[in-house]
Amino acid sequence: MLEHNGTIFNAHRYATTVDRSVTGVHICQELTDNSIQYGSTETSIIVDSRNNRIIAADTGTGIPEDIFCDNFHTFHNEPKDASGISMAGLGSKLFYGLSDIRITLTKYNGIAYYSVWDFTSHETINNPIIDYFDKEDPPDELIPHMDLVGRFMSIESGTMIILPNIKTWGKYKTSAGRFYHALKTHYVERYGHYLKENGVNMATSFVPEKGLITWDHIKPADIFENTKYNSVTDKSGKIEVRSWIVDANSEQSKLTKFGINIYRNNVKASTSGFLNIGQRKKKGQTISIVKASPLDYKSIRQAVFFKSDSDDVFKINHIKTQVTLGDEVEQLCATEFQKIVQEYERLRSEKQESKVSESFEDNRTTFSISELAESTAWKIANGEFSFNKASGVYKTIESLPEDGIDLIKNILTSMSPNQVNKLGVQLETTLGGNSVQQVA
Repeated sequence: MLEHNGTIFNAHRYATTVDRSVTGVHICQELTDNSIQYGSTETSIIVDSRNNRIIAADTGTGIPEDIFCDNFHTFHNEPKDASGISMAGLGSKLFYGLSDIRITLTKYNGIAYYSVWDFTSHETINNPIIDYFDKEDPPDELIPHMDLVGRFMSIESGTMIILPNIKTWGKYKTSAGRFYHALKTHYVERYGHYLKENGVNMATSFVPEKGLITWDHIKPADIFENTKYNSVTDKSGKIEVRSWIVDANSEQSKLTKFGINIYRNNVKASTSGFLNIGQRKKKGQTISIVKASPLDYKSIRQAVFFKSDSDDVFKINHIKTQVTLGDEVEQLCATEFQKIVQEYERLRSEKQESKVSESFEDNRTTFSISELAESTAWKIANGEFSFNKASGVYKTIESLPEDGIDLIKNILTSMSPNQVNKLGVQLETTLGGNSVQQVA
């Protein structure tokens, strides 16, 4: 019998308090975080609606016996290191939000051991069952899961966590399917960039109550593929801010969200909005900050990349679901955002000019809008409106009383220059006798 040497102080109250801060998807995320944090190159998570359970498995090194007996069954955070990924540092101890019981089977250096941690009472919380695993004489708690255990024991090393008897599928209550869809969507966004940078294989699976089991491979995401971005770092050189422009209608734009995408150890932590406009005081300093309108700048993205050894630069809540930028990083984001907005406005202006200079064609010649204005009813340029007296349409207009001409001017000046000029072209085509057609 393995012995549990840890001390759990007020564990039930702590677990239920943390539970109110996280969702069911976050609990699964924490299981996956632990797998990749400790070197696993293959990890999977299964939402099994048929057997009312969740399974997280990996092919990592397994959990050393001393850590398994002590830290793995206490509310203990591992010391911060450069590989730290998990959001809460509590790993699978957050399971209480989905299930009352956590079953763990791990294989380290060829030796397998298991634990059953029951949160239904203070007594069971403080006395988890921990022992070596004998596949010829499995414990009662693992017998309902021998379909999984048999496959797991065939690997050289790794860890499998089973959350049986799911109480509720998070905020989706009884809908395991909706829970799985939310889980898969979250995993694509959170881990896509990490998988690209680290070569880890990750998969999710859904077992419906009836029908075929589905497996979904979480694809690596190159969020900067064919993308030109601006990059700056803070004074330490450890924190990087990237700013870029995407085609808002492209598939590439879906890999990141509008706003500031924050990556901790290459894993997506959160997305925050662009900063408020103007200046404000913060800790005795004046911080220049800006704000983007979602309608005007939906194509702009920013990303902040940092390692866990720079956690003290940021304000991070206790389960790492919210990240607030430090002063220097905030200033970098604001400054770089102003630059990328200028670039965006330049590109948008060029695009608009390109539209204005669309070509039109008659039977003989192709004209630009500016050239064609010489033979159209009117034009507006640099805010000045004028009739074209050489136009065939003007002969009709000049016969109007003066107040009629003024009315036409008032109507036209309320329109954009581009609309005014296009309307002039259309009138010249229909009334002036010129056969003018837009080039396809």
